[in-house]
Amino acid sequence: MNEAYLLDDEYIMYLRKSRADSPHESVEEVLEKHETILQELAMRDLGGRIPEHCIYREVVSGETIDERPEMLNVLSQIENPKLKGVLVVEPQRLSRGDLEDCGKVVNAFRYSKTEVVTTTMTYDLTNKMQRKFFEQELMRGNDYLEYTKEILLRGRVAAVKRGCYIGNIPPFGYNKIINENGDSTLEPNEFAPAVLMAFDMYVNQGKTQLEIARHFDKIGIKPYRSKIWEKCSIRAMLKNRHYIGLVYFGTRKDEKYFENGKLLVRNVKVEKEEDMIIAKGLQPAIVPLELFQAAQEKFANNPRKPLDTSLKNPLAGIIFCHKCGKAMSQHPYKHARTRIECRNRNGCGSKSYYLDEVVESVAFSLETVSLPELEAKLKNNEGMSAAIQKKLLDKLYKDLEEMQEKEDRQHDLLESGTYTEEVFQRRNKKLHAEMEELKSKIFETKQSMPKEIDYAQKIVKLKQAVAALRDDSVSIEDKNRMLKAIVERIEYEYIKWEGKGLVRYRLHIQLLL
Repeated sequence: MNEAYLLDDEYIMYLRKSRADSPHESVEEVLEKHETILQELAMRDLGGRIPEHCIYREVVSGETIDERPEMLNVLSQIENPKLKGVLVVEPQRLSRGDLEDCGKVVNAFRYSKTEVVTTTMTYDLTNKMQRKFFEQELMRGNDYLEYTKEILLRGRVAAVKRGCYIGNIPPFGYNKIINENGDSTLEPNEFAPAVLMAFDMYVNQGKTQLEIARHFDKIGIKPYRSKIWEKCSIRAMLKNRHYIGLVYFGTRKDEKYFENGKLLVRNVKVEKEEDMIIAKGLQPAIVPLELFQAAQEKFANNPRKPLDTSLKNPLAGIIFCHKCGKAMSQHPYKHARTRIECRNRNGCGSKSYYLDEVVESVAFSLETVSLPELEAKLKNNEGMSAAIQKKLLDKLYKDLEEMQEKEDRQHDLLESGTYTEEVFQRRNKKLHAEMEELKSKIFETKQSMPKEIDYAQKIVKLKQAVAALRDDSVSIEDKNRMLKAIVERIEYEYIKWEGKGLVRYRLHIQLLL
């Protein structure tokens, strides 16, 4: 039996898991369940199923619209005048954020005249009363979100005070279990002796964190979430108080701040222990307290040297290994020239080369390859198509505005008696058809808008970057900044060469256009 599908441009579906759903169900299970409900609704009330490519599944977690890419896609799609509505299980799935997000959603559906089709009601936000009900639903969702977050926080704090382990991933050497009382805790596993070995090597054998990491790799002890051990992983292990039977919560917190007119969030470390929750854990200790304290004393007596944060590499943050994709970095030598290398410890096989020669190769390639390409594009007036299309879009908007004024005049003529009801309906129907066609042209024009590129400006930036790379009086920071203004990415490809002592490489340069 063939199933009927709705026209592609009539309805779309948006699916998202929220905190109100069962925590025992995965994101995929919740979305599949909701899709079944909405497909049944579409078959019953709309006459057909929603096609697969018209279904937007939000699989990432995000409290704001900007953190949910599929929701942003939905807001982009409802600009299409052919789109009649968006199917969603309840209004709160569209936004459980703050007032700004709620207002953004309401205005988008209201002014695009797009319906919100839910299992209980279809909302037409051009209708004042329906819009009010919809706004109340969104705010109820926001209140529930804030309440749920507060309840969850209280639950986490209470669990830690009881000695529970509330993290998702257990520390190395432990398994996460549920004990006979139903509490989440830790139990040592087969890697627990390796933890004790690390402390012994650091405290009693005088080994460095890097030496411990390499020893673990050598004897086949694998970390939980990566292929090899890193120095920072060993350091974190040696400072982890779970190994002496403690649990803690609140070592980091989200801090909101404004930057360039946007509300952003950064995760910062909590410095004072009195601002954390630290308690005796339910799990058994792996490391004796005396050994752990000795490790902390050694850390205190050998503080990290202040890092020299000044930039030393003009290609920093720009150059990557072509083979493994990792960022490359400089390797200074006391009695030899500085080299640029890939420090992938998995051994991708990419050979290092002299940094100064690679920098000159970048300058040479920009000057002899990239610059002529930009000059050719400028000569052919490429990059101007966006300006031309923008003029066309402005003309379409102006035509739409004139049509809206014409509609207002038709209403005036009807009220004054100049138009009969029959004449008004005929002419107004024709005008509305023309307006819908024009809105479709506006949508299509916006969707196909090419990127506007000022090639003349790009040429100036490229020449400045090349000149800076070759000028010893320009600081490394300025060289790097000017290079980043024109270059998005450089990939260093090592080419195996049979000649003795020879290294060959190729640079793949991607400009920032």
